[in-house]
Amino acid sequence: MMNKDWHLETIDLTRDFGGLRAVNSLSFGIARQEILGLIGPNGSGKSTTVNVIAGVYKPSSGKVLYKGKPVQGLAPWKIAKTGILRTFQATQSFPLQSVLDNIVFGCHVNEKTGIFDSAFRRGAVNAERKRAEAKAMEILESVGLAQHAMRPVASMPPGAQRTLAIARALAGDPELLLLDEPACGLSAEERDHLVSLVRELRNRGLSIIMIDHDMRVMMTISDRIVVIDHGTKIAEGTPKEIANNEQVIEAYLGHRKVS
Repeated sequence: MMNKDWHLETIDLTRDFGGLRAVNSLSFGIARQEILGLIGPNGSGKSTTVNVIAGVYKPSSGKVLYKGKPVQGLAPWKIAKTGILRTFQATQSFPLQSVLDNIVFGCHVNEKTGIFDSAFRRGAVNAERKRAEAKAMEILESVGLAQHAMRPVASMPPGAQRTLAIARALAGDPELLLLDEPACGLSAEERDHLVSLVRELRNRGLSIIMIDHDMRVMMTISDRIVVIDHGTKIAEGTPKEIANNEQVIEAYLGHRKVS
């Protein structure tokens, strides 16, 4: 039964690829202003789950409820319009464009002008561009990248590019943010910055579902964790509860914890 307190909830979510079941009757929820970690061994179905929530894949069966309303099967841009934005494992950017322009591009999710305006109402288009640039600078300041605003993305270190991916998602005014491997390839200092940034976003009111293979980051950052293996949920709880769960230890290490 749906918990009306959940910001987003999956109910018996299933996704098949031919004869392979990548997500198997998966049910979980995330509360408002919560950081939910989604973890599991390689190939467990984590990214597929996020892709179904974000509309990249349609579920084979089951539901995704956002604010109590079904959104499964909607096109990605329609899901983005509802307030669910995401990042990707591989940083998606325009590498030769400036950092500022990449954030401005993210603002297009909520733009009001269109092709007609581009042809006949240049004033409206220019005004919207100025508003987008001002908003982009505010976002860059909030994530610590303002000093890189005019720098080409390709010249930035990996950690800054990961932060930029989050900043671009923020340009779409999300209420729920899906982070797919944001700590991948980061140094210890960059991981600490990521943890601080994600916590700050939660404190600003965002709900966050995060996938990452860095267990130190996941155990530090998550308010609650859902563990899946072969597409099936095997555990759910606080980081401390998950760290001591024998079924989770077995899924990761292939054997039960020795007492």
